[in-house]
Amino acid sequence: MNDHDPTEDVVGTEALAAQVEGLSAHERSVSFGGEVLTVADVAEPEQHETLRYGNYELQNPYEFVADLSDKIHEAKDGVYIEVMQFEKCAATEPIFEALIEKNRSGVPVDFVYDRVALNHIRSGEGEAFIRGDRIVTRGGDKHELQQAARNHERFVTELEIEGISDPGLRERGNRKRLNHDHVKLAIVDNEAWIGTMNLRELDFNMSNFMVKMADPYWVDVLKEVFDDAKNTKPDSDKVYTKPGAEHPDTALLLDHGVKKQSVIYDQVVRMAESLQPGDEFELIGQFPPINVMYGKLMEVLSAKMKGDAKGTFLISPEGRSASKPSRVTGPAEKSR
Repeated sequence: MNDHDPTEDVVGTEALAAQVEGLSAHERSVSFGGEVLTVADVAEPEQHETLRYGNYELQNPYEFVADLSDKIHEAKDGVYIEVMQFEKCAATEPIFEALIEKNRSGVPVDFVYDRVALNHIRSGEGEAFIRGDRIVTRGGDKHELQQAARNHERFVTELEIEGISDPGLRERGNRKRLNHDHVKLAIVDNEAWIGTMNLRELDFNMSNFMVKMADPYWVDVLKEVFDDAKNTKPDSDKVYTKPGAEHPDTALLLDHGVKKQSVIYDQVVRMAESLQPGDEFELIGQFPPINVMYGKLMEVLSAKMKGDAKGTFLISPEGRSASKPSRVTGPAEKSR
């Protein structure tokens, strides 16, 4: 493979197309079965009726923030939120204001985040990396980024003073076994959300969603997931299935950060291996569909596309100018 960083400058259709075209013949053969992929813009999301199924509701970022903020204000038993990254901005301020207000009222509030949230700051078209006492900037306005980093530090300190976040989150502490915490969930009383949404302005411009659920079984499961993140119980990957569920194939898969082990990845590979000629699949991810990112999964999918399965890759990169996702279609499907 070449030395190009697949996460660098992948910010839209033109950049993604250039990256695909820039792959060597060997890379393209390994990743895409030797075929040239087509890249096309994905239209801006249309307004839609809220999608509901039983006790589940699919929400976009704006629906999620509005709903969660309202529920926090109404909370009586407790509010628990876990994200990888966050920032206080116009889009997320309603949630953080609600958390502070509810915490002061005496209702338990706990906000957990990954340590990367402390040393990776975005503002406008640029980003800043905190390296001890130094702030390294890339793109954007240097002074604006430095001010954003100082503001973020003050806000984290405010959450700690309010008793909403544990100062120990600044360090790996007893969580050395974990590399990063990628979970995004929220629990308010007897309702819960899980999905892909970090609490940053950037996440409102990416293909993010949250699934709201009121089923007591799954709410209790997410409470256990949150508790695991807080206490880091020695454990391995987990698979949660609801006894007697209407759809027994529905499950929640949880990675516990063990190196070279992923129950989620293994399940996705098995799904790919089950594809038959004429079947269709969509792979939605942050990075381009190349082996260095997806490993065996791309090898399996490439082989299945050679066997006439139809593949679509939806890429929502976290580039410096990421605004909307790009769609890459495999050799058995024309661009949409």
